[in-house]
Parts: sequence; C-alpha cells; structure tokens
Amino acid sequence: TAINHPFNTTQGLIVIDLIYQDLMSITATNTAHSLVFGNGENLPPGVYDLVGTTSIAGTLVLDGGGDPNSEFIIRSTGPFTTGVGTTVTLINGANSNNIFWVSELRMSTGANSIFKGTLISRAGAVSLGVSTSIEGRVFTKAGELSVGAHCILTIPTGISPIDLRSLSSFAMFTSSGAVSADISSTVTGDVGTGLGAI
Repeated sequence: TAINHPFNTTQGLIVIDLIYQDLMSITATNTAHSLVFGNGENLPPGVYDLVGTTSIAGTLVLDGGGDPNSEFIIRSTGPFTTGVGTTVTLINGANSNNIFWVSELRMSTGANSIFKGTLISRAGAVSLGVSTSIEGRVFTKAGELSVGAHCILTIPTGISPIDLRSLSSFAMFTSSGAVSADISSTVTGDVGTGLGAI
C-alpha cells in the first residue's frame, strides 16, 4: 500500500536545486544554434547551449526522430522569451516530459503561445502571457511566477527523464517569490513557493 506524505517545503527547496544541477550537468551536444529558434524550424533532439537572450518565433517543430525517449534541453545564459502566437509542435515521438528550457535569468511567453516542456530559471521571474497554453511545468530558484488571463497550464502525463522527485506533481514552484494566476486561467498540478504569497 502506498503511503502519501505531506509535501515538505524545505525538501522542495533542495529538490529544485537538484533538478537544476541535473540539467546543467548534462554534456552539450549542440552549441552552434542561433539565439532564435522557430520560424518553421524542425529541431532534432539534443542539448543546446546558448550565450545571450534566447527566443522562439513563429512555429518550432521538435522532431523526436521516432524515439519516444528523445530529449530536448535548451540552456541559455540570458533571458528566454517566446513571441506572440508562438507554437511549439511535437512530432515523431517527441514528448513534453523530455523537453526542458533552462535560463539563468527571467523567462516569459508571449500572448497566445502554445508551448511544450518545462521552463526552469536559475534566478529570475517566469511569466505566462495572456492565453498561453503550456503542457509542462514552470519552476524558478529565485523569482515570482505569474500566469496571465485565459492561460492553460497542465503537467504532462508520464515520467520525466530528469528526476523531479517530490516536485513531480507540481505545475509551478519557486524557491523564493510570489505565485499568482488570473482567475480566468486553469492550472492543473500542485503550486508552491518557499517564500512568498500564493
């Protein structure tokens, strides 16, 4: 019989550090990509390291190449943004559980974005623009989390290749900062903060 233990915030703070460390410890396989993804691009799996402000414009297709375990990890030293109406599409086995967008600074989505994967910032706020639809998670080690009007945030089904430990049921978690969502939005998954109002 499974035993469910209450979530421990102190444990959550440790876990989000471990998730970030796990993502940063993976060796990069692709370093030559430009700072802008999308505009109809078909992106193969890999670990992409970028220096500077990173963004997605238009449509970005993540192509799993027929491998349901294919992983996409995009790491940026700068802020991360998506343009208005950006769409991330998955084909050939690509899975939202296996997609991670990592930034050292703030992260945001433009209005009417359709997004896949987990957003995780080392030291910045993360915000979802009006009418963003995201299948993934929103994490930060330091900063507020905010969800605009008419957004849909849903955690993926299945198991993440990065061990999310006690945060696996969370849609939103920050080590330090407020967490807010417009009343018109839907968030499916747990929500938490180590320090701040919800």
